[in-house]
Amino acid sequence: MQQKLAKLSLIALFFGVTGAISASESSNAEGIAFFEKKIRPVLIESCYECHSTEGKRKGGLLLDNRAAVLAGGDSGPALVPGKPDESLLMLALSHTDRDLEMPPKKRLPESVIADFKAWIALGAPDPREGELVAAPEKEKMDIEAGREFWSFKPVVASKPPAVKDTSWPRGDIDKFLLAKLEENKLSPADDVPPEALLRRVYYDLTGLPPSVEDIDTFLSNPSQKAFEAIVDKLLASPEFGERWGRHWLDIVRYADSSGGGRAIPHPDAWRFRDYVIKSFQQDKPLDELIREHLAGDLLEHVSPEEHAEHLTATGFLAMGPTNYELQDKELLDLEIVDEQLDTMGRAFLGMTIGCARCHDHKFDPISIEDYYAMAGIFTSTQTVNHSNVSKWVTTNLPSAPGKDELMAKNKAEVAALESKLK
Repeated sequence: MQQKLAKLSLIALFFGVTGAISASESSNAEGIAFFEKKIRPVLIESCYECHSTEGKRKGGLLLDNRAAVLAGGDSGPALVPGKPDESLLMLALSHTDRDLEMPPKKRLPESVIADFKAWIALGAPDPREGELVAAPEKEKMDIEAGREFWSFKPVVASKPPAVKDTSWPRGDIDKFLLAKLEENKLSPADDVPPEALLRRVYYDLTGLPPSVEDIDTFLSNPSQKAFEAIVDKLLASPEFGERWGRHWLDIVRYADSSGGGRAIPHPDAWRFRDYVIKSFQQDKPLDELIREHLAGDLLEHVSPEEHAEHLTATGFLAMGPTNYELQDKELLDLEIVDEQLDTMGRAFLGMTIGCARCHDHKFDPISIEDYYAMAGIFTSTQTVNHSNVSKWVTTNLPSAPGKDELMAKNKAEVAALESKLK
């Protein structure tokens, strides 16, 4: 009898265990089916481009196998099985944290986000096999090695190369040109006729053709000394500042409206334009011009006119294509600073430093720490006043002595004339 009871107990235990295993397997199978139907397609379509071994590995995160998902990336584990509210993946999908939004360009539909929440609550069943691939060690930036690149080295005098034809070069620069020509078994072209030379220098320096009188005068004496005198005259002409100031305006992205969203007119942009043209006409040193662009409001001045010029120069900071309608005002401030830094790098340094907003430069010796150190300076500058549609900061320009009295007199005369007309 005892043997029968023992047998029955073993049979009951066996069937109970196998029943539990079957229920567990059934539940797991349903979870895997849910993953295959609802989760994997979304990961492939919306996530693998930036987070897979075949794509990129942004933020150190891989989402193409279970081990990698559980390990997470630079911010920690991507999910906690069974706890969607504690999972970074859900925070990223919700787009409630501006610094952690996935996918970055668009928020997934609510139904898809609900599927991910349900999947994590099930314990995040995932049949994908794979080992966690260690991220490549971040290459440290070598500032000294970066400085060895030719464009970052101080300018030094170079000895002109030896040339075979010693009669053609008129200066050291010609020797460098001729050396390359001779190296390629070429010879210099013949000099252009005097009238063609005159036309070229006029178009180069002023953008305008020479007059008939200018041509006749030069043809009567086409000497080197006469040509140099013409160059000096053109460099001192107002037209030189208008032509070459325009090139600088292109570099500092001058425009009469904001762009970046709904184009908002810059009614006083002409002041900045005229300031640049005047600077070229007066042969203002480049370092002084740049200093006025970046910090004109902080520079010392000896007259109201100079103070007004310095203030006008800082229009450089507000010229960028800015979407003043952006409702996230903190983000708007950072976008403005990023654009200012990017323009500063391109215009003044000949470098695209904007990439360092997200990572150390791969070539130029600029680290992400450098970028945010500079950004800290620019964020301390008030460029916009915020409202529903934000607007750039405006400042009243100082008046010259006696100007206020003259304006008051003019207004009184206008008022008297209007009264007489009525």
